[in-house]
Amino acid sequence: MSTETVHTQNPSAATAGARIQRFSDYKSRLSHAERAVAKLEAKIRRLREAGRNYKAAQFERLLLRSHSLAIVAADTAAKKLNRKQRRNLRRSGTRDDVLQPGPTKADVRRTADRVNLWAASQEEVRETMLPKATGWRHIYSFGLDHRTRQEMVRRVIAARGDLHDAQRSARGGGLEGVSRDVCEALRSGYNYAVLLDIQNFYPSIGREVLATRLKMPARVVDANMSPENFNVRTSLVGDNAQGRGSTPLDGMTMFRMRSSRANGYRRGLPQGSAASSIIAEAIMKDLVQALPQGVVAFSWCDDILVLTRTRTDADLSVARIRAAAAANPAGPFGFKRVQIRRVQDGFDFLGMRFRRRVRHPLVKPTDQRRIEFLREVEARCGVLYITGKGIERDRAFVRSWCATCFGWEDAPVFCELLLAKLEWALSRHLHRRQLAARRREVQPVAPATNSTGRRRQRADS
Repeated sequence: MSTETVHTQNPSAATAGARIQRFSDYKSRLSHAERAVAKLEAKIRRLREAGRNYKAAQFERLLLRSHSLAIVAADTAAKKLNRKQRRNLRRSGTRDDVLQPGPTKADVRRTADRVNLWAASQEEVRETMLPKATGWRHIYSFGLDHRTRQEMVRRVIAARGDLHDAQRSARGGGLEGVSRDVCEALRSGYNYAVLLDIQNFYPSIGREVLATRLKMPARVVDANMSPENFNVRTSLVGDNAQGRGSTPLDGMTMFRMRSSRANGYRRGLPQGSAASSIIAEAIMKDLVQALPQGVVAFSWCDDILVLTRTRTDADLSVARIRAAAAANPAGPFGFKRVQIRRVQDGFDFLGMRFRRRVRHPLVKPTDQRRIEFLREVEARCGVLYITGKGIERDRAFVRSWCATCFGWEDAPVFCELLLAKLEWALSRHLHRRQLAARRREVQPVAPATNSTGRRRQRADS
């Protein structure tokens, strides 16, 4: 039998075969692009380590124009967008941008083919304004095109590998690695903790010096990291950045927004961008390098923890960081929190409460972090009770969160309780399905009746 006959007799098989072929072509193309990008990144890192910065800058420009990097960045951006939409859908299914379908592989290929970092994107951007003590926090939600551009910039900066060892958000390891290293430092005899938090860090960054600081083309930085060039569709006030609904804009809010625009609120780095965190780490590098010898530092974007053995070293660390923040070309930066605490009294860092008792570190998550995590688990249980789908993904989420609480003695029991809660939600869903099936089997079918015939029988009687 010929192939044409098979396609004519079973068109669904032909469609499935074409879909499989397209998927295999996409995977092979993506794997080839990943290998090419890995080669260029390794080459840039070797040149930077050898001190050949001019040659490394040439390869970085080549990587920025690389179509392979565009493919890898678009694929990463699409995966993150799909995960974000699933997370927001669990929390609130009423937002219009959540109900839209996620990016497909055809969208990834189309975006990778047309991306140009030297020209601004016309894709719509959603801006969310969250109130805070000193004004408004502007959170941006980007689409596939913007996220692809930001991922490309992030990969080029990360390829240099010139960040400080204390900058943990860019180095990898996550919160679990930070908790483990802090516990090791507490066992080593560090007695004081210095906690610093920069005030309005992202809006305070001067974009005029970003191109010089990042050693990237000025047109690339201005087109992709400048909120003034974004095509903002709307501004909402509420918890939209967390996907928990929105609040309509009243007259006073609109007046405040206009005043905020008049004062030039779109300055600094955009919060919500995929490249903002690593750019922030590149700027914070000068602050971490200014610390004296003999201290242990942990930096996570604009949060800094310094562990010292004496109070004199703690005061010296604060003075040097303040001086470096005031003299930073991208600043100056101010601080909203500067605390020096004894480790015996305990301190909070990145949602964890650290304390030391008789050379033994005690760790547990803060109340706020536990509350947010329990809300997320409740939302996942609700979806599981209704749909019965995603149990494996929910189990992995609970285990990964508990793994970040390194040193928390109650973490295994807490994890088992939440896993049992997920199993209970799934069992209730299956029980509902069984009851519905039994009702359909037991419920008799009512015979069809004719109201006209009944009226005639009454009339005859």
